[in-house]
Amino acid sequence: MFFKLISFLERGQKIQFSFLFAMILVMALFDVLGVASIFPLMASLADPTIVETNPYLSFLYNFFDYQDSKKFLYFLGAIVFCIFVFSLIFKSITIYLQLRFTAKIDYTISKKLFQGYLGHPY
Repeated sequence: MFFKLISFLERGQKIQFSFLFAMILVMALFDVLGVASIFPLMASLADPTIVETNPYLSFLYNFFDYQDSKKFLYFLGAIVFCIFVFSLIFKSITIYLQLRFTAKIDYTISKKLFQGYLGHPY
């Protein structure tokens, strides 16, 4: 069924479809990253001492040379916020391209069908 649908597409449309499929996969990864970024923030808000015990948070804390854990929590919150904003922007672009692609496919298939119907003898 899938290959039958793909056979209706022209070469350029197949390339666009592949690109769009890759964008959808990247969009899904950004969604996972956004959800996964909440957990370290929530854990550090619940227990600020986790910044010293968790190796990843400790690395960030020492790398950016924070002296106050409260400022570091603001930093983590800003990172999570930026990840979500970037994810939503990428998702908006992907959905726009997806809608544009489907509208073009709809037009192309309708045009081919209409020309086929007009070419039939009555």
